Amino acid sequence: MDIKIAFILSVVLCVLFTALFIFVRSKGASPKSLIAKTVASFCFVLCCLISLTYSGIINGAYMCIIAGLVCGLIGDILLEAKVIYVQDSDIYLNEGFGSFACGHVFYIFALIDMATNCGIDCIMPILVAIGGGLLLTIGSYFSSTKLLKQDFGKHKIATIAYTFILTGITVFAIVLAIMNTMFISFAIGLIFFLVSDLILSMQYFGGKANNNTLQILNHSTYYLAQILIASTVFIQLL
Repeated sequence: MDIKIAFILSVVLCVLFTALFIFVRSKGASPKSLIAKTVASFCFVLCCLISLTYSGIINGAYMCIIAGLVCGLIGDILLEAKVIYVQDSDIYLNEGFGSFACGHVFYIFALIDMATNCGIDCIMPILVAIGGGLLLTIGSYFSSTKLLKQDFGKHKIATIAYTFILTGITVFAIVLAIMNTMFISFAIGLIFFLVSDLILSMQYFGGKANNNTLQILNHSTYYLAQILIASTVFIQLL
């Protein structure tokens, strides 16, 4: 089978199972929604695995992307378990934060490796990412607490740390995309990831956990983000 057809089919599967999960989830969190979410999340890992299988290329950047996607899969399972098993919600939330944070660290390594292979000096983009991440984290925290009245409670430190990692890598990817178009899908994916987490923050810490509109927007932007990140490998093979 042609790699383009195989990849497109994997993306279609991801979209279909994402839609199925959103439908099941609209009926309420349950073991069924956990299974549906796990399958949907495995599909974006599959998108990347198909590209790697057909390319036959195994390098550090691609392995880091796979690792990041797997961390996202694990994080998805943990966050869904948080809603189902309310008595242990804090444990699942902290573990979910950790899993996604690890995924973003893998994405950082992947971007650095790809940029280096393209002859890009990463010092300036990294410095811009650190500065931009700090500013966006501060702005996000104060707008969330002061304007949106969100209460992070015991999760304040974890939320701030996670926000800095996510905003920092997003800025880093955007700078790289400006320097080289091969990073565009990754950068757009991380922007959608950021949007998804901002919506999730309103659900978890803004008292809107059961808002169906926010649930649909959160999961739609999240899965689009991971598909775009997974597509980076496929795009580079074209």
